[in-house]
Amino acid sequence: MSRLAIALSITLVLLAGCGGFTGRGRAVAYGRLPYDVADPSGTWIAEGSVAWGSGHVLEVSGPGPVFRIVRRDAAGQPVAFGVGVAEAGQLFVGYGASFEVCQVAVFHRGAENVEGVWAGGTSPDLGTEEWQGVGLEDPFVGDFATYGTNPGTHAIYRQRVATVAAGMGVYDVRWYASAQEFYGTGVVGRDRFATGAVLAADEGAANVSWFARGYGVAAYDLTTGEGTVVVRNTPEAPSLLGREHLRRP
Repeated sequence: MSRLAIALSITLVLLAGCGGFTGRGRAVAYGRLPYDVADPSGTWIAEGSVAWGSGHVLEVSGPGPVFRIVRRDAAGQPVAFGVGVAEAGQLFVGYGASFEVCQVAVFHRGAENVEGVWAGGTSPDLGTEEWQGVGLEDPFVGDFATYGTNPGTHAIYRQRVATVAAGMGVYDVRWYASAQEFYGTGVVGRDRFATGAVLAADEGAANVSWFARGYGVAAYDLTTGEGTVVVRNTPEAPSLLGREHLRRP
């Protein structure tokens, strides 16, 4: 799937003619409502044990289905930017150095395959992705052929993704598109699997080590406010798992 809103989107359009797996993911995105159960828009206070710190303000802008998040410290300075998707009563966020490099994907186990949607920070629309098959012991672990569509253009792409359980509820995820690789991290929020990722190529290094804060992915329960956040300072660095609680000010 497209891990970076600009760079990978271009690459995947070029891959549209490859492979024979035909996915069904498009039906879950086009014409989709902005959110279900709860609207995440507005201001939240985030408190907990996340590597970036506690007591931050999350500014969530809609109207959806793609939300944009600015995470600020007590002085009002941006700590990270994010792009979010609200699904199944949860808010899933992919954090990065800027909206242009933010990405989040949200998957669930379908009848035969892993199915989901994804969002990049430069488009108000959702893309889709479907992984061929499911893992044996864990539906989200394995090496999968993928079929997806890009936001806005709905252009089709096909590629490959490999996922490994890294412990503590964290997953290592890597996408392979032509000569490029995308490093990612994943976390499960109830029955949903969320991922965030960055370009592994050297030219994307600045996107990863922005102020040494790295990138991350989060899953927040909009009913209880409880959340799990995974942060990585570099693509292959050990994951830093934290818990966070969101509340309205």
